[in-house]
Amino acid sequence: MTSTVREAFETKIINSLNRDCARRQRGIFLKVPQPNPTGHAAFVQFEWTPDQASTYLERGLLPHTLFTIDPESTMIPLWIFAADGSIGPRSLPELALSRLPDFRNQPALCIIDMGCDKIHGQQVALIPTEYLQPVQTSRRSLQYILLDGHTMEQFTTRAEFESLADLEARILKDELDTPGE
Repeated sequence: MTSTVREAFETKIINSLNRDCARRQRGIFLKVPQPNPTGHAAFVQFEWTPDQASTYLERGLLPHTLFTIDPESTMIPLWIFAADGSIGPRSLPELALSRLPDFRNQPALCIIDMGCDKIHGQQVALIPTEYLQPVQTSRRSLQYILLDGHTMEQFTTRAEFESLADLEARILKDELDTPGE
């Protein structure tokens, strides 16, 4: 994937997430200049006003950037990966990166483009890194495996993110329904 295509892909994902945030008037994803060792974007707890939300939904203008948001805000890094290769019920495809993120010391959210299938269309997974265990496959490649008790279906939704709130509710419900954790 060329850098131009990758940047367009990342922008599309971030814009989709922000459309959902604006509809709910909660949270905002701010793009991080690339290359950056802290991720592709940052999620910030943010309450949208109705005017800010309608301006974004009508014209695509965010109420803040990374540089105008309150510097005291907690930011959760977001990494966006395009998946190549096969994906199992608990494993993600191998990722080859020039610099591998350190999720043990820097918790984050990961979005993995799972590709397209005939039944579900374009699929993406939104996974908090505490559910992932890295397995080094070569010097500059790794694969993430979901921790026991979790499956890809918990984290997968359509690429449009029309129901991101439903995805969050499903993950929360699964955590509450899982005994012994």
